Parts: sequence; C-alpha cells; structure tokens
Amino acid sequence: MEQKLRTPEGRLRYLRRQASVEPVVGITKKVLGFEQFSLRGLQKVSLEWNLVCAAYNLKRLHQLLNPAHQKPKTPKPPKPTPPVLVQYASG
Repeated sequence: MEQKLRTPEGRLRYLRRQASVEPVVGITKKVLGFEQFSLRGLQKVSLEWNLVCAAYNLKRLHQLLNPAHQKPKTPKPPKPTPPVLVQYASG
C-alpha cells in the first residue's frame, strides 16, 4: 500500500476515497423527501434509485448554473425593545 501511495496516480486515487457522501444522503432524505423505496425487486429498486439520483443531479445542476436565483437569506427581525416604565415621584 505504501508503494502505491508514492505514485501520483495512487495519491489521486486515495484522495478520492476521502470524499464524504453524507451531505448527499442528507439532502436526499430531507430536501427530496426520499425515506424508503416504494417498489420491490432489485431491478425496480435500481430504477427508483436512478430516478432519485437524477432528481438530485438536476437540482444540483440548477443551483450551479443559476447562483443568482437562490433564495436570499432573510434578515432576522430586530428584537423588540422592552417598554420603558416612567415612575413619577408623588409629592
């Protein structure tokens, strides 16, 4: 293994293994709403997964091609100031 990592090709291959797939899974579950397969059988499940992947890729491609159309972050409303109580001196 050490000898493979010494070559430039081996380093590039090893770097690809370090990529994280968790954001993709999170977006698939939360944003696309895909929690479980609806169909049965390996061939049908493969087809369904390919559709989910295509939806994710189209969503990602749209974001990359149209960065100006992303939702602007709404500023948080200012915190209300507490009412000022004036106390008059009795006299």
